[in-house]
Amino acid sequence: NKHELKMKFIVALLAFLTLVNADCYMQNPRGTNDRLNEANTDRNNANRMFDSQNNAKGGFCYGPAMGFYEGSLLSIEWTVQHGCGINAKLVCNIVLQYICSNSDADPTTLVRDGSTTNTITNDATGATATTNGQLTYGLHEPYSYYQACSTRLRNKGLWINDRNLGGNTAQYTRQNNNANRFGYECPEERDYFPYWAPTPWVDIAVLVPTQDYCPFYQAESFNVKSKFICTNNGVQAAPNNQADCATASLTWTEVPANGHPAPDCVVAPLSRDNHLGNGGDGLHNNMYNWTLPFAKDLPCIANDNCNC
Repeated sequence: NKHELKMKFIVALLAFLTLVNADCYMQNPRGTNDRLNEANTDRNNANRMFDSQNNAKGGFCYGPAMGFYEGSLLSIEWTVQHGCGINAKLVCNIVLQYICSNSDADPTTLVRDGSTTNTITNDATGATATTNGQLTYGLHEPYSYYQACSTRLRNKGLWINDRNLGGNTAQYTRQNNNANRFGYECPEERDYFPYWAPTPWVDIAVLVPTQDYCPFYQAESFNVKSKFICTNNGVQAAPNNQADCATASLTWTEVPANGHPAPDCVVAPLSRDNHLGNGGDGLHNNMYNWTLPFAKDLPCIANDNCNC
């Protein structure tokens, strides 16, 4: 998750805690798997901040925020249960992302751990609630982002197999057919990359089975390509495409790209299927070396999202 406590160095640095998705376990920086500071073997709440789709025993508990020099290399290390890389048994992509806020940001956008393992409330008061002088709930995405997700119609061109989805907004996906809520995460954006609507996440890198995928992923990243949404007086409306938006006499609105460079795109390192351990060499965790951006002492979260 996120934490506003920062170690002070001579230069500005990033403060990180991390999240993971889909049977991926981030080993460095330490991945939370939705934990906070609970002392038991299993995490208390799998819905606290995000849908890790991981075993409840995984993850690292709360600790002081980790500090890193801007411009230095951070080795992101992970294990993945279902395998990845050049593996004839599967096709796998790993997407590395991060999100930051100013350390003095408004509580509605401040990236943080919170002080409870309860899920943030689904209303505008959750982000500002306090307990003993501390913000109560952990927060990744802002509440406005979840409101937009729960208003925008889902993409009905996606494969859902035989799943009966309980609704038609972007909360409902093949992997989340009942729209269970995980903090303010948008399930459709979590499950599909690159996403077709704006997202607060910044893309670091995409690890692919073949570099044939790279031109598409890099060109479609919100880092470099603006996205469009249908709005009604500046607020997200239900239509998810220009034609339906026009039919409803609403406004098809461009949201500029976030301005970061296109994500790196490399072939994913090999990991065996059904082996939650070291990479193809059998000796080390698989890893990606990320050159940290110049972020001026911000609290940040890294996201390791595996789609196999």
